[in-house]
Amino acid sequence: MPRLDIDRGIAEALPQPPRMAQASRSITTRNCAGRGDERRTSLNGPETTLARLMAVIEDRKAHPSDRSYTSVLLAGGAANIRKKVVEEAAELFEAAGEADAAGREHVIRESADLVYHLLVLLAQRGIALADLEAELARRFGTSGLDEKEARKDDRH
Repeated sequence: MPRLDIDRGIAEALPQPPRMAQASRSITTRNCAGRGDERRTSLNGPETTLARLMAVIEDRKAHPSDRSYTSVLLAGGAANIRKKVVEEAAELFEAAGEADAAGREHVIRESADLVYHLLVLLAQRGIALADLEAELARRFGTSGLDEKEARKDDRH
């Protein structure tokens, strides 16, 4: 049985999944090389679910509630949040070894838990989702091997 690691307020603030026929639409954007890239976007508005979730986490940071799991995590400090991130990563690692359809669903749930706890850690550190997106955008179009090598050079 799945467990809910996020507090009820966050779950209620997030959009409910729309019917499949209306779930998403394709749009074409132009990347910096001028090629058209198709991407999926929600029909619920310009904000992504991750952006909405981060906004709720930031609100819990600014307005703590003793009835909010997010507020409890944030009040526990960075060390406790880091422990939760490691715990969720380990649970995802275990779920990834399950081969059947139930294992697939388990991977999805554990991935959601990990992403949620990562966003709480970012919020606790004062890092905006836009900062993470900017770093990912900076790496986009670069070979992962080249990018990893460049980071190795930067550390010395």
